[in-house]
Amino acid sequence: MIIIKFAESVKQLDLKTSKKLKQDMPVKWNSTYLMLESAVLYSLAFCQLKLVDPNYKWCPSLEEWSRVEKIMRFLKPFHEMTELFSRHRYPTSNLYFRNVWRIQMLFQEQMVSMDLAISRMAKDMKSKFDKYWKCYSTVLTFAIVLDPRYKLEFIEFCYKKFDVSTSYEKVNVLREQMRELFEEYLRVIPPRCEQSSAIGTISGCDDDIDIMMDEFDSYRSQCADARS
Repeated sequence: MIIIKFAESVKQLDLKTSKKLKQDMPVKWNSTYLMLESAVLYSLAFCQLKLVDPNYKWCPSLEEWSRVEKIMRFLKPFHEMTELFSRHRYPTSNLYFRNVWRIQMLFQEQMVSMDLAISRMAKDMKSKFDKYWKCYSTVLTFAIVLDPRYKLEFIEFCYKKFDVSTSYEKVNVLREQMRELFEEYLRVIPPRCEQSSAIGTISGCDDDIDIMMDEFDSYRSQCADARS
């Protein structure tokens, strides 16, 4: 059987991995990344199987393995963010905003990829992503503005990174929405209320988050220099 021959190929090549091959699941897009990740670990075994079993005709070519690795690099941040949210029982809104913005930047970069397969995948995923993000982006943006560690300055930074030409207008719209929210708050909330001291902990996915925050620190310093 082909499974036995595959196991023999793994043993002959002495592949040092404890991970098992995973199957893709249509209802869980994150499973695609896990399937590709496990397949790459056994790529040599698949190639070996092709040599010893003439009936095995589905071994990816070198070009296809190269594309698999590109797709993995594209999907990895989405997998990491899924893992990040699943580890937090109560993910804070600022955790959502920062990582959703990171997804948007990733889409923007990959939609112009020279690899047409990656480009098409990014465009298709972004169209689906936008349907959900547009529904709650304003609320999550409010949370960042109200966070003393970020405030409106971080929103300006994010908008400029994404699209400088529309950033000024978006910030002004946000200011107006915040003003309307505050006025509504004054109408429905009593003048005196208890103050909450809880601040949600923000956790990043990987080094990309640290790089982003370094860029924000530089942006904040430049703004301070410009005002002085």
